[in-house]
Amino acid sequence: MITGFSHVSIVVPDIEAAARKLQERYGLQVGQRMVNAAQGVRLAYIKVGATKIELMEPSRPDSPVAKFLERNPKGGIHHFSLRVDSLDETARTLRESGVRILATETCAKFSKRR
Repeated sequence: MITGFSHVSIVVPDIEAAARKLQERYGLQVGQRMVNAAQGVRLAYIKVGATKIELMEPSRPDSPVAKFLERNPKGGIHHFSLRVDSLDETARTLRESGVRILATETCAKFSKRR
């Protein structure tokens, strides 16, 4: 079912300030800044061994990430992503055990792009 850890996603109010802080404090290099227009976010990844940290900043005020930031002005952990053998099978098993699944389609498309 679950085969590994993919990434942890952290919402930040300012992606450039977060990148500077991570570089200065921990020597971590933040990768290329990208925009996911559909989700209304700017994002960048930090590779840490076989896993990643994803930084997300809202790119428009009506995005889900902007609403998260309204509730958590300093930012915080938004989600974490696990690797699985079969997305459909894992989602079904988790649903049956009472876990709420928000968006398997997005996850499947996103994981295939990596």
